[in-house]
Amino acid sequence: MIPLNTNPNYYVVVFDISREGYGGWWFIIIPLVIACLGIFIVVVEGRRRFGRAPATAGLFFAALVFSTTFNEYRRLQDDLRQGHALSVEGYVTEFRSDDNAGHVPETFSVRGVPFTVAPAQIRAALRPTVSAGGPDLTSACARVLYVRDLGENKIVWLGLRQSNCPDSQVLQ
Repeated sequence: MIPLNTNPNYYVVVFDISREGYGGWWFIIIPLVIACLGIFIVVVEGRRRFGRAPATAGLFFAALVFSTTFNEYRRLQDDLRQGHALSVEGYVTEFRSDDNAGHVPETFSVRGVPFTVAPAQIRAALRPTVSAGGPDLTSACARVLYVRDLGENKIVWLGLRQSNCPDSQVLQ
């Protein structure tokens, strides 16, 4: 298990998935509205053929999105709680902010470990970029706990150290 020195005297916690709620609800609303519209067409208008397709597609898409995103959310929380997250601490390097439109992801490295933050993605890991109100990590001393998932380092905890950045190293 990784020893977590999350003492507030050392870190300002920017993101902690164990304290974040499930953030995928907003994306499920769209297919549910489409499904409700289809049900309304079937029930009120009596057009079964025309209303079944949006109702079925909306419900199917909502279930698919919810099961995928909620499972990721729970899995990342469990990995953090059970000590399966990797940890790296050091100065942020190679920081590239996203564009204001959110089309280009924000990227940075800590001790050679690369991270990507993309607000437009539907995922449980850290999402807000600088342009979306997230932290500006330029030259910051950061401790990142992350889970390697599908070839990507997903941030589950991020703390910024105010002073005395230790000799940075990748902790296992």
